Amino acid sequence: MSHFPTPAALIESAPAPGSGRHSDESIKDTFESIVIAFILAFVFRAYVVEAFVIPTGSMAPTLLGQHVTLRCPECGYDFKADLPESDSSSPRTTPKGVCPMCHLAIPIASGTRLSAGDRILVHKYLYSITEPKRWDVVVFKNPQDPKVNFIKRLIGLPNEQLWIIDGNIYTSGADGQFTIARKSDRPIVQRAVWQPIYHSQFVPLDGGTGGVRGVRHAWATPWISEEPDDWSLEGRSGYQFKGSGRGAIHFSFERAVSGGNTKYAYNQFMDDDHWGEPIEDVRVAAMVQPAGPGLDVTLQTTSRLDDASSKPTTRLLAGRIDAKGQATLQAIDPVTKASRELAKGEAGAFAPGTARRVELWYVDQEASLWVDGRRVCQWRFDLPISAIEDRAPPDRFPEISIHVEGAAATLREVEVDRDLYYSSSGSRGELAEGGLVKVGDQRIGTAKELGADEFFCMGDNSPRSHDSRFWQTVNPWIRLRMFNEVERRGVVPRKLMIGRAFFVYFPAPFGWSPTSNPVFPNFGEMRMIH
Repeated sequence: MSHFPTPAALIESAPAPGSGRHSDESIKDTFESIVIAFILAFVFRAYVVEAFVIPTGSMAPTLLGQHVTLRCPECGYDFKADLPESDSSSPRTTPKGVCPMCHLAIPIASGTRLSAGDRILVHKYLYSITEPKRWDVVVFKNPQDPKVNFIKRLIGLPNEQLWIIDGNIYTSGADGQFTIARKSDRPIVQRAVWQPIYHSQFVPLDGGTGGVRGVRHAWATPWISEEPDDWSLEGRSGYQFKGSGRGAIHFSFERAVSGGNTKYAYNQFMDDDHWGEPIEDVRVAAMVQPAGPGLDVTLQTTSRLDDASSKPTTRLLAGRIDAKGQATLQAIDPVTKASRELAKGEAGAFAPGTARRVELWYVDQEASLWVDGRRVCQWRFDLPISAIEDRAPPDRFPEISIHVEGAAATLREVEVDRDLYYSSSGSRGELAEGGLVKVGDQRIGTAKELGADEFFCMGDNSPRSHDSRFWQTVNPWIRLRMFNEVERRGVVPRKLMIGRAFFVYFPAPFGWSPTSNPVFPNFGEMRMIH
């Protein structure tokens, strides 16, 4: 005999029509489910993942606070800027954003709304099971005002000494020996923080000589050829080398940077932004497509390299892929032309008609050559910290060039980027904690010492970030409970760490027009945070 209830039994076990029992139990179950859902949500928020909003531009362009998004009508480049809220009580002229690529002045419509800051997700439990890592993007309570949350990049770790010299970070551990902190140890982080100087995809429609909306501008490609008859640098279809011997193009920073200054595009409406930061750490890249076999390609830049003298000689760094596919890094003396092989690897020969991306990185005392996203050779050096402290600052701009030989070729997506430059002084000249300022033969500053549970954090938007370098006070409660009444400026205690930012889940939304309320989230800018 079956032990399963018959359909009739199921029906009989149901409440009689008109009974309120089932309705009461359903309401009770629903209420319990809602309460449990709220409890789980609060637990999840408190211990696992929490959402935050970026209020300011201290991490721009990696993460954006309130900003305006501009698109150049001539070259099509999209960029973000820090346009402040307009003040109706003090009329002003129409602001204009300057395109970083073609230098067109773009009028910003009256009433343009600021876009909201990025909304991000933060792992809150992560640092309970693992140690924070250098270059993580972290959220923490502001030691000056613990009611306020800050988001910065983690630069200094517990028990380290830290120096900020010539835009780079140097740290020492228990042995007291300083070495440079390399973002290239985590290549995905380095790729995320490259700052564009010029990308050849962005060419003004009028060639830079016409007018747009009554605003005239002048523009010329920043790449200049040694052999004008062998090159076509018009740009929209790539830079074409038509010769069969050797050809070269050289990058002109004077043409590439608007007004000769290197301020970040995001900061262009801030009058006190740093201008003229020296550029030494760069990325040079191109899609290279040969027309025939036997192509030899060399990317070059200049820097002080491993010259430890107080007035180092600027040397040529060359990354070459020869006709047989052998990749080499070389240092070349500018006077004697003597070359020194630094590293070698195998990249594979160029095939006619097939484009390959070639990149030369010089960053954080490391040179590397990349082909199609793969690092094919690498060279690193370290100098005594005394030599780093003593030697003269880098030249303002490096000399960058691309050489081809052996076959006609087309270069597309030719890009020059710069690395982050961590300033040793503030926008008003104040000395940074841990910063070394070089003025002539004078060296001003002291290395920053971090305790057992102390961290040092800085913003990617170094010229405009209020971070560990410039905090002037410590909240009295924090000083009492976490620093034993010692004034520890510029550090973040472990107990104030909230977690690691990992995802932009809601970027600044789109509106129907520049003056409309936001309508749709910009799904194209949802991204992981590195």
